Order: sequence, then structure tokens, then C-alpha cells
Amino acid sequence: MKQILLVFILFLSACSINEVEKKEYEIQLDTSDSLSGIDENDNGIRDDIENWINQKWAKEPKKQKALLQYAKVNQLQVTVNLEDKEAISKIDGLETRAIDCLWRRFNATDENSEEYPSNIGKLIDSYTTNTPKRREHYLEFNSRLDGTVPRPKEEDTCDK
Repeated sequence: MKQILLVFILFLSACSINEVEKKEYEIQLDTSDSLSGIDENDNGIRDDIENWINQKWAKEPKKQKALLQYAKVNQLQVTVNLEDKEAISKIDGLETRAIDCLWRRFNATDENSEEYPSNIGKLIDSYTTNTPKRREHYLEFNSRLDGTVPRPKEEDTCDK
């Protein structure tokens, strides 16, 4: 009986630890009406997303930097002047580099894993476009691309 009780207690402890870990990395998204949201340090990344990345990947700086690079590009996509074709084209190239960097840093092979590169990218996309106004701008940005997919020319596409 004592063994069953011990196993039960260990099971509950493990569940509690997993719940604490999940809550530790939960994100409280900015839902303000502005496209840009809050970026107090003016580094081009919304503070809520930046803080989440910095906390969750604090022990993995290469992944952290890749996500910050990708988040910065996402922020540009939801704030760019949609009449500026040159800026749209430049951001498209930056996105290609950032996506390539995610694939270099997140090498999970399980497509169901949160750390599978396209999954983590989609998660950042959803955080960035978390209001109707931001989502609409993001979709309009993507509709203005010319359909070509630029290929990175550099060996390492990750920002330093």
C-alpha cells in the first residue's frame, strides 16, 4: 500500500512540475489596438514576444537569437507601409534569411514537436498577428509579395 501511495505522490509531483513549467513560459500577449504594440526598448520586437523568447530559450542562446531575428521580421511585416514596394521586398528577403536561420538552429525532425522549425515559426506568427488589425495587415503584406521565393545567398543566415 505504501508503494502505491508513493507512486501516486510521485505522479502528482511530476504533473505539478509540468504545469509549473508550462505556466512559467506562458505569454500574456499585447492586445492593444496598435499594429506595433509595445516595444519599450525600441529594438523592433514587441516586448511581450521578446520577453517570452528570452525566458523560454534563455539556456539556448542560438535558438533564442534565431527566434528574435524571426520575431523582428514578423514585426516589420505587421507595421510596414503597404504602399512601399521596396520595403516589402526588403522584408521578404529578411524573412527568407530568418526562416533559414530557424531551420539551422531548430533541427527537430518530429513534425509534431513545438521545436520543429515551421511549427515554432507559426507560433511566432500567431503571437505577432494576435489581433484582427495585425492579422489583416500581415495578410495584406503577404498578398503584395510578387510570388517569388528569394534564396539566401549567405552561408550563415543568422544575425550575429
